[in-house]
Amino acid sequence: MGITQDRGRFYFVMRVPKRYRNVDTRSQVRQALHTDSRAEAIRKAPAIEEQFVAYWEDLIAGNDVGRQRLWVQIATFAKRVLLAHRNHQGVGHETDNENWAQVVGEDRQRD
Repeated sequence: MGITQDRGRFYFVMRVPKRYRNVDTRSQVRQALHTDSRAEAIRKAPAIEEQFVAYWEDLIAGNDVGRQRLWVQIATFAKRVLLAHRNHQGVGHETDNENWAQVVGEDRQRD
């Protein structure tokens, strides 16, 4: 597990462990941490690693729940980042939760 910086933004990077190669053919996973702060990236990385491991364990167990769990965790993380950004910028919209529910609902219907 590690973090890397690209164009001023940090990313979580991890090789897919051999144990999970039969359920995930990627050689590594990479996820944006949505920050330009190294300290914040270091703080966020362990939670992202836990999410990937839980996802792979569910795939090994034959549970489609893994994909759903990962989607929900990523969506929740993205919502927190969006709201934190808007709060930081002093922008607040009463319809954020309503709009977010529409986006989540539309995406979940596609699954």
